Amino acid sequence: MNVKSLFKVLCLGAAMGFSQNAVAQDDYFVTTDVPVSDSVAIENDFSAEQRFLNQNFPYRSLCDWTKGMRFMVIPGEKDVYINIFIDMATDKEISTASLKHKILVYQGYDITSRGWIHFNFDVFGSDQRVYHEVRNFSFGEYCQKISGGGIPSLAYLDDVDIAKKALEGMTLYSAHETFYKDDASSRNGYREQPLPIDTKLKVTKVGVGTREYSVKIIVEDERGNKYSQYCTMSHTNCGLNDNDFIAKNEQHLFDKAFSFKPKFKSEDDKRRADPTKEFSALPRTGPSSPTNTKFVNFAGAVSGVVGKGQSKEIVKLSKGAPDKSWKNKDGSVVWWYSDGTEITFSKKGIATRIRQTSGKK
Repeated sequence: MNVKSLFKVLCLGAAMGFSQNAVAQDDYFVTTDVPVSDSVAIENDFSAEQRFLNQNFPYRSLCDWTKGMRFMVIPGEKDVYINIFIDMATDKEISTASLKHKILVYQGYDITSRGWIHFNFDVFGSDQRVYHEVRNFSFGEYCQKISGGGIPSLAYLDDVDIAKKALEGMTLYSAHETFYKDDASSRNGYREQPLPIDTKLKVTKVGVGTREYSVKIIVEDERGNKYSQYCTMSHTNCGLNDNDFIAKNEQHLFDKAFSFKPKFKSEDDKRRADPTKEFSALPRTGPSSPTNTKFVNFAGAVSGVVGKGQSKEIVKLSKGAPDKSWKNKDGSVVWWYSDGTEITFSKKGIATRIRQTSGKK
């Protein structure tokens, strides 16, 4: 065999070997996903809500961001005082507050001659371009270091767009007992609002929330009362890890806040439910659960939430002594606080009614 023929044989063998290796490589990648044919529906371990999230809201780590991803600048309390972005034209820092509620479109990243990372953005609707600078890390090191985080103050708008299209007009049921109502007088811009589990709700609007919980979902009950819930959907750039969504933050997970169908078949089933059997640090059904008063009393005091079923002692631990109090003819007692909270206690000293008032008493 001459040299030319030998070379052909070696090339053919290498090609065949490469083909075999390529097939073998695919065998190394496995997944828990079960392929579902058009004719056969296979149930898996995920709930319907979890499947909805998996199908529509994949997590995008900073390492996997692609050009065109959209974010809104929503500074947190600390972000307002930190200059997170630099103007590309001047290389000077920009006040984060000046970019508040502006839409930024991701345009990839550059590595400078000094080894610094520039994450580049177009400011939507203008000619301005900005970047976020990271020093003393390679791109790979930085991605690994902040695998649960990202760039401060940016709420992921693609989650909002997908949720808006998928959820508006849909009927959902409350799966958690803590929802919200907008309140301009509150530092957060909202206040907590207890809501019974399995309350039938219609999604009326979906908009942007915060960096941590990018999707704000507005729902309306059958009486016309409106509530909101702030949810993280894909966790993209939310700055929080999975273990941050426990206890008081649990309601910010879509599958913990909402259900596509009622949790209980009847009111009797709901009354028979005993969440205390699964009690750990805080009750899984929320700090104001009427079926969990034994543990909820303490949970409410810890979380600062006042709820029905709490004793005077627990309310006092949570909110302090009332600014004013009076006794009704039926023997019930009312405590009033300067923030407008009015709590009515039964003769036995258990909170039976909580409402928000305005003005001075």
